[in-house]
Amino acid sequence: MRRNSRIAGFSIRFLTPRILKSLVLLPSVFLLILIVFFSKKKTILYRPNQRNLSSLLKLKDVLVIGGGLKDMRWAYSNGFSFMPFYSLYSLSNFGFNFVWKITFYFIKPKRILVWTDFGLDQYIAINVARKLKITSWCIQHGLFPSDNNKDLDGLDADVNVVSSTYQRNILEKAGFHGKVVIFDKLFISEANGIIPVQHMQWIESGKPIVFVGTGYTHDNNLELKVLILLEQLKHSFGDDFKIIYRPHPRDGEIKAQINKLGIEIATGLDSSFENPKNYVFLGIKSTFLVEAQSAGRLVILLTGSGFPKYFENGEIKNEFDCQNIKKIPDLINNSC
Repeated sequence: MRRNSRIAGFSIRFLTPRILKSLVLLPSVFLLILIVFFSKKKTILYRPNQRNLSSLLKLKDVLVIGGGLKDMRWAYSNGFSFMPFYSLYSLSNFGFNFVWKITFYFIKPKRILVWTDFGLDQYIAINVARKLKITSWCIQHGLFPSDNNKDLDGLDADVNVVSSTYQRNILEKAGFHGKVVIFDKLFISEANGIIPVQHMQWIESGKPIVFVGTGYTHDNNLELKVLILLEQLKHSFGDDFKIIYRPHPRDGEIKAQINKLGIEIATGLDSSFENPKNYVFLGIKSTFLVEAQSAGRLVILLTGSGFPKYFENGEIKNEFDCQNIKKIPDLINNSC
């Protein structure tokens, strides 16, 4: 499936802020001239996602086109070349597609890997690569929702790397007919894998249960449903457990409403599965739930009550309908 409407939809939602960023970054274009002319690599990693880079360490003859010191340090520490992405980003946003033709001409890659094809620069890169018979790969950076409008990441790529057969099935149902590679460690914590739980720390901390935010900022009705659900959970759990809300990056005004419910909001390590005192995680939708489950945490998926279906059956081991939340404490107590 090739989405010719992507650019039109993209410009409505994202183009203006990207153009403003590009104006600021435009002086960096000279870096493209300095670097690209002496780079010949088999593989380009474009704007890599830090979360699952370890899966790429077996690649050889690689050019990382990324941003920031973290990408640069990672590239050099693994013997990869590095080039800032700002030039390509800026010129792509101004519609100068030829910059990708020039880049591919001098680098002569066999493949390019991206982590999304929703950005205009990634979208252009993939489509120019196709015309030049360069294979494009899209590495899944977040789970595909079970309920979707068939406009998913990776539909324009030649190859997709996904985390499970569930995710492959969702992608193929959305119309993807290319090659799909399953890498089941895609969302497992690189540094830790299974992280030991300190149950005594969990108990002494008030038995926190982390509710993972949904980011339903686009739908006031769904945000209201989340608030109602949180209130029901707090009432059902009473003083036996302490609910902590881990906000989604898109969450805005809902956080003030959650505070009014008397529910603590915590970010970073305080609400992460990498914190040994956090054991139980609840949620409706989020890749974070799969990561927590892979790290050995007790993860509970809440369904029903008009929430869109995000996971396929079986992706999250423990699943409760929102009408049966009174049964959740029994599961938690029996798991400790």
